[in-house]
Amino acid sequence: MRYVPLFGFVAFIAFIAGCSRPETACDLMAVSSVTVDLVAEDGGDLSSATVTYAVDGGAPTACDSFGTSWSCGYEQAGVLTIRAEADGYDAIERDVTVAEGECHVETEQVVLTMAVEFVDCTQEMVPSVLANVVGSTGEVLNGVAVTWARTNSEAAPQACTPYTDDVWQCGEEIAGELEIFAVADGHVGQTQIVTVGADTCHVLTEGLRFELEWAPD
Repeated sequence: MRYVPLFGFVAFIAFIAGCSRPETACDLMAVSSVTVDLVAEDGGDLSSATVTYAVDGGAPTACDSFGTSWSCGYEQAGVLTIRAEADGYDAIERDVTVAEGECHVETEQVVLTMAVEFVDCTQEMVPSVLANVVGSTGEVLNGVAVTWARTNSEAAPQACTPYTDDVWQCGEEIAGELEIFAVADGHVGQTQIVTVGADTCHVLTEGLRFELEWAPD
């Protein structure tokens, strides 16, 4: 009986195993390090949010936006600090560890929920409209009366109050489309319509200027 040396048998088995193992063929595609989805606590639209990432404490870099999803980094491993900012919401950060794979990084998927920003509003009452009323030829006006009303409303117009010289305050914290009417003794009345906006806390004051013409004799 013929015997095969043990070391030769082992080498033969290793050769066969090496031939049967498939080689990994890596493609040239750049894989995202982190994909980020943003969710608003109040269901708001976050498509205009800004999302950045920094690798291992480096300088922030903008992530690529795809609607409400972002791709942060390509083939970058390490600790990526993801930061999201949006108007009306608190900024949020999260550290994500991205590992190297055999061919590409192992993409991490992150969902960040953004909380509504807390705004401490002041108690002051902000004028809706400040109306500057002057004579068209620079004359001093007497008997000036200025009123305001919501357009398409059946409510009676309300009087505006003096604010400074020649300026009248019309409404407080009233937003929407308002109709302002100004008149003075011996002059033709004028009407202007203005839309008053508002932010989280107060109206955004609109300024109007009335130059009243003399009434015909």
